[in-house]
Amino acid sequence: MAGLANLLEHCGRLDSLGFAYAIGAMLGFLLLIVFSLALTRVPLLPSWSEWLLVVGTIAAVLMARQGGFLLFGVAWMAIAYSVLHRRSAPGLKMGA
Repeated sequence: MAGLANLLEHCGRLDSLGFAYAIGAMLGFLLLIVFSLALTRVPLLPSWSEWLLVVGTIAAVLMARQGGFLLFGVAWMAIAYSVLHRRSAPGLKMGA
């Protein structure tokens, strides 16, 4: 929703879609927080990376101008590392 509103605002020269962009961005971050909380209930990733994603997402929303997106990016890199590390280790099963 936010991406479509941003596209129409810039390419279609419509200035009245700022509200739709704000609602879409807030909805996107809210759903990302719900997704990261849902990951804590599934034994797919180490618990430290799941909670880092929760904290990183909340930091990105609340402290965007103070480096909150840096913690958000670090959280996603930690999840990628844990998934790739588990996949390459012999004898480990996902969810174990």
